[in-house]
Amino acid sequence: MRRQNATWWFLTYGVLIAGSIVMLVPLAWMLLTSLKSFDEVIASPPVWLPRRPLWGNYREALTTFEEALAVEEERRETGARIDRMKYSYVDRGRYLDQILSLVEGHGRDNVHVMLLEDLTQARVPTLRELLTFLDVDPAPAESVPERWTNRYRVATDDGRTQALAYPPMDPATRERLVEEFREPNDRLAAWLGRDLSAWNKA
Repeated sequence: MRRQNATWWFLTYGVLIAGSIVMLVPLAWMLLTSLKSFDEVIASPPVWLPRRPLWGNYREALTTFEEALAVEEERRETGARIDRMKYSYVDRGRYLDQILSLVEGHGRDNVHVMLLEDLTQARVPTLRELLTFLDVDPAPAESVPERWTNRYRVATDDGRTQALAYPPMDPATRERLVEEFREPNDRLAAWLGRDLSAWNKA
């Protein structure tokens, strides 16, 4: 009888311990991932332990947009490409500088500029123009499925993400950014030969 009780005791606690491990592994993965660098997050095969825990990730996650704008230059001063990708807000909005860099490296005839407004307002003609530039049959422009993947997303209770509208921007921040981008926008408009005056409105 005593041996039978001991067996049930071991089985019961064995199942409980195994169940606890199964429940805790995703939590451990989530916590460890929150301390990883961007390269480690997207690494394949997955990296379990961060080489150097980045506790600053939590500070960044809790940073408001206005605070992020204030420290953009400081975050980008390393010059690393990954930092420019992660922390560029104003800098990446100066489109012409990036276009001219491509033109310098590849030649004007090999660079095609497409505005989001064109894609949303005249989707098929814009796609036909792109396919023609690529020297391929433009006919599929009529049937390319429309997909929107680059959206603001938030985590839901079930661990998934949900696309939502961006939170409203502070009016003072919007006014400042309009003035910040006015000159770069005007340069881009002149280079493209397009009217982009709507971009300079708050």
